[in-house]
Amino acid sequence: MEIGKPFKNLLAYNDSMHKSLEDKLFFTKKLPLGDYCFVDFGCADGALLRELSKRYKKSKFIGYDISEEMLVLARKRTKKLNILFTNSWDTVEEYLRHYRKNSVLILSSVIHEVYSYATSPEDIDAFWEKVLHSGFTYICIRDMMLTDDLNRVYREDSKDRWWACKMYGYDSKFEPYLNQFESKYGSIYIVKNLVHFLLKYRWTINWERELNENYFPISQEELLEKFKDKNIIYLERFNIPYLRKCIERDWGFDMDRDTHIKLIVQPKDI
Repeated sequence: MEIGKPFKNLLAYNDSMHKSLEDKLFFTKKLPLGDYCFVDFGCADGALLRELSKRYKKSKFIGYDISEEMLVLARKRTKKLNILFTNSWDTVEEYLRHYRKNSVLILSSVIHEVYSYATSPEDIDAFWEKVLHSGFTYICIRDMMLTDDLNRVYREDSKDRWWACKMYGYDSKFEPYLNQFESKYGSIYIVKNLVHFLLKYRWTINWERELNENYFPISQEELLEKFKDKNIIYLERFNIPYLRKCIERDWGFDMDRDTHIKLIVQPKDI
């Protein structure tokens, strides 16, 4: 699997991810009380695990990431904490042999990255093998994801199409990014593409990397199908209020779509 385009500004990327940290920890209010072995898949600079370590004093923490650049930064920022950072899934499995009965896999804004940087279908299959068959007690997901019904063209008389028309003719600093986006993903007259652009346009500092990431490689329905043999103990569809305010400020309308999903699943025999 490829790591993807290098970050033009790594610190800016991580700082932007920290802003939604509390929301990414939604599962801490949903899991039963106890101590766990937390595995953060795609841990980046380790911010989520650092915060978890404050709340779960006796738990174990593992950060897994294929980017050595991220792992170096994570280790630097967690020198005084007992957190293991690794790019080896075999190492993760070794720890799980001791803590599997109370283990939590965290997939926070990582599913779309796996699909974006996979070099073959086998890479994606290998990812889902890790997720579904490593024996985790809980799997906690938070990511950008739409429902299947948004993969459609606007009706001629719809309010949505008026939004798209306004955006397409809007003379602003974002127009060059819109043109690049449409060249890669297609017209924003497709609802899915419009929402995709609205979630992407602000990330101009690392634009080359962000442009090439497909935020919506699978739908919510496809995700839930993968867990059809699991117990779904929490499901929430939502959008982010801050992003909604930014879109209203920059484009002049209220984008009230549910753009994200939160999910907690567990094996049926737990």
